[in-house]
Amino acid sequence: MRITREADYSIRILIRLAMAKERMGASEIAADTSISQRFALKILNKLCHAGLVISFKGIRGGYCLNKPAEDITLLDVITLIDGEIAINNCLKEDGICERIDRLLCPVHHRFVSLNRIIRDELSSITIASLVRDGEILTMANTEQAK
Repeated sequence: MRITREADYSIRILIRLAMAKERMGASEIAADTSISQRFALKILNKLCHAGLVISFKGIRGGYCLNKPAEDITLLDVITLIDGEIAINNCLKEDGICERIDRLLCPVHHRFVSLNRIIRDELSSITIASLVRDGEILTMANTEQAK
């Protein structure tokens, strides 16, 4: 399992929107997250389609979260963008395993356990918690610079 750049950027965009006091334009989001505007628009479209973000047209338009940041988990975002979480192909729904009986495979059982741990951890991390972590790191860095 590898988190794609698109999933990483989606998380960045959601964090930035969670920090915003008002709607943000796509160009501002792209600049603030160091993502090309074209790629940011592609991601914003997916996030809107999934109901995580809402877009407003017109002079006062822009983007904002469509649900509380506390209700959006990393698992939500990563599975939306990258698909199901599976550390090995044998764990996917259509997974191919060269062993005839997965239930007798000792490695498969370990992978199932590891996969569950990863899913549980990703589901425990919210966009809101990442915003708080960022604020704490910024404060600590500011204090250290003094």
